[in-house]
Amino acid sequence: MKATGRRRPKDSIRPPPPPPPSVDHHRQFSRDSDASFASSHPSSLGINRFSPGDALTDRSYQLSAIRTINSFLASHSSPLSLNHPLPCVKDVTETLKFLITQLDFPSTKLEDDLPILLKHLNCPIKLNKYALKAPGTPHAWPSLLGVMH
Repeated sequence: MKATGRRRPKDSIRPPPPPPPSVDHHRQFSRDSDASFASSHPSSLGINRFSPGDALTDRSYQLSAIRTINSFLASHSSPLSLNHPLPCVKDVTETLKFLITQLDFPSTKLEDDLPILLKHLNCPIKLNKYALKAPGTPHAWPSLLGVMH
């Protein structure tokens, strides 16, 4: 006599029952927390990250930095002055040379010596040679301003 209907699967083929829900189980399958470890974007928890590059492009910071640099130059009887928004190339290079001499750093060529000096001072701002060849451009100026400030 044959039974009609469906056969029951053997125990070896039957999948194991799902684990009871717990905090660890929810954390294991949560995409938000997994992605936040490898992402460069801030997480959705409201933690704000601030980088020095953000301040350098802020107009109010730039104005404040220019005022500070100009007051330093004036207090050291320097005829140099930086203008806002973009100073001329000669003013930027002469100001950088003046600041380097104030640090008693022997400098012969600004393009070669400034990156060495910044590395020696552990400056977080990186400059390339293009920034020193065209310091008055909108892309190079914020970094150079940050270095001078």
